[in-house]
Amino acid sequence: MLRETISGRRPAVWMVVAACAIGASTASAGAVAQTRDRPSQPRVTASGSDLAVVYVDAPAAVPGGTTTLHVVVGNNGPQTTRSPFSVRVTLPNGSHAESPYFPNTCKAPAAAMTVMCTFPAGLPSQQSATVLIPVRVAANVPAPGVLSPGTVVVKSPDDPDLSNNTAGFSIPTALP
Repeated sequence: MLRETISGRRPAVWMVVAACAIGASTASAGAVAQTRDRPSQPRVTASGSDLAVVYVDAPAAVPGGTTTLHVVVGNNGPQTTRSPFSVRVTLPNGSHAESPYFPNTCKAPAAAMTVMCTFPAGLPSQQSATVLIPVRVAANVPAPGVLSPGTVVVKSPDDPDLSNNTAGFSIPTALP
């Protein structure tokens, strides 16, 4: 008759669990050894660059017409960005983006409401990056009026302060 031990389990069960744990431990140690044997990859350390959405504007557009959304993202510093960063613009209902975009790293599917722009590392402290997006306003929107909400979000692994990374905007509509 088998004697019950720890927590009422039989020794055979604990031996299987222990064998599995030892095998997993050996496999993990092998993975660590393989990682250590690889040549070191250059690591990018986060800078102290605080990116912020500092300006968003879209002049009024007539229904069926176009306007250009202007977005300015600034680096409040104190350091130059060491990592690439992105700016995502989501347009309000009743509008969509039309190419060409500035910079040419901005991408969006045809007639999209979201445009994603990427910027390389290296934006100096106290400098800015600009995004220009041509926007078509739907022909059936009321005028005068306001299309909202639109949003702009800047993202960077360098950025320690996320409180200033998002801004809302609206697009005014005007009578023809």
